[in-house]
Amino acid sequence: YESQGARVGIPGIFTQEGRRVNNLRSGHHYRYIYEVEFYRDCFDVRFGMLIKAMNGTNIGGLGTAKTGGGIRHMRAGSVVQVSFDFNCIALPGQYFTNVGCSGRSDGEDTFLHRIVDVATFRVLPNELLEARTGYVDIAVASPCFRIKRASA
Repeated sequence: YESQGARVGIPGIFTQEGRRVNNLRSGHHYRYIYEVEFYRDCFDVRFGMLIKAMNGTNIGGLGTAKTGGGIRHMRAGSVVQVSFDFNCIALPGQYFTNVGCSGRSDGEDTFLHRIVDVATFRVLPNELLEARTGYVDIAVASPCFRIKRASA
């Protein structure tokens, strides 16, 4: 997307100890970090991120505020570091991320800058999750079944 008053930097995923990673483990905590530089005064500024499957399906995302609830005024020349802590609940596989910044510039609410499929990461295989399907671990501890009648 073309920049409309801000420029988003390339994000990274980091462990809680600060080590940059792109191989994640389901059930572990991570931090998604990027910077945004403003070259024009912008208003109602909001930041966001999105995780997608390889086929483009949106898995989940997060924003810092709804429209009308962002940072009231961000002056040209400002730089903001944005950080989202998350628990990886994705099942093993490869995923993409989008990153963006929204707000008003020149009186119009728009993406101030957005980058689609900016980064990729892999969730590593885990023997405990082998029988699970889909994109996320829905945290069913152990399935249960009971045979009500057996036929001979």
